[in-house]
Amino acid sequence: MYGWKTLRSEQYRYVVEANGREPLYDLDTDPIAYRDLCNDAKYVTILATMRHKRISHQLISERPLQKTCPIEKKNPAFRLQLIYIASRLAGR
Repeated sequence: MYGWKTLRSEQYRYVVEANGREPLYDLDTDPIAYRDLCNDAKYVTILATMRHKRISHQLISERPLQKTCPIEKKNPAFRLQLIYIASRLAGR
C-alpha cells in the first residue's frame, strides 16, 4: 500500500499509514485528532468495525481487473488466437 488510507464516520477518524500504523481518533472528544486511541481497550470494537469498513470500501473502489479482455468481446476469434499462441509457446 502506498500513502495513507483514511476513513471517517460522524464520530471517529481511522487512518492506515504506509508504515502500518493505525491511529484511531474520537472526534467528539478530540476534534483536532491529537490522542490516538488504537491501543485503548475500550475502542477495540470500534477499531475492528473501522478496519472492516475500510477493507470493504477498498475492495469495492479498487476493483481488480476484468476477467475478460475487452478486445475479446468485440472479436470472438481473438480468444482462439490467444489459445493457439499459448499452445505454441507451451510446446517449445
